[in-house]
Amino acid sequence: NPAIKVPNAGRWYYSYQPARSGQGYASIRYFYNIATAPFSEHIYVPLKEPLQLGTSYFIRFFVSVDEALTVAEFSDCVGLAFTQNDPYQFVPDGENLKLEQAIENRGILLTDTIGWTPVSGCYTAQGTEQFAGIGNFRSEAECMLYQPDLPGVWPSGLYLYIEDVEVRPFDP
Repeated sequence: NPAIKVPNAGRWYYSYQPARSGQGYASIRYFYNIATAPFSEHIYVPLKEPLQLGTSYFIRFFVSVDEALTVAEFSDCVGLAFTQNDPYQFVPDGENLKLEQAIENRGILLTDTIGWTPVSGCYTAQGTEQFAGIGNFRSEAECMLYQPDLPGVWPSGLYLYIEDVEVRPFDP
């Protein structure tokens, strides 16, 4: 839709989030339609080059929540996983891809609808990683969730913007 562009690129007409850097960002949603047939999205890309066995990598990306506080559901689950092959696959409603995450945000609800929250960590490569993906790789039961108790508000799931993803070698 040509009307959807940064900074008004969210799923609500009042969504507003300037890019952290550059001209744009990606978005994903998960625990979407949780009351009926929940599903989750993931973003995957091939790496510029495979990760090198035994090399330490610093990984960081930033997220921002698109929802207004009176409508949102919040979660602490978002992470980055590496795979050897393109992980595109069908996953039944209510389930997530079961991949080992290199880094993840856990224990702190993602609630910032104005700024950008960093998710970062270190990872030692196994030497087979050729794709990187961001999303939620845990079940609803494994995640800390918060949904405002508002009459008449339909559960809407979490809608995140993703910005400035980096995977770079470093010497700890």
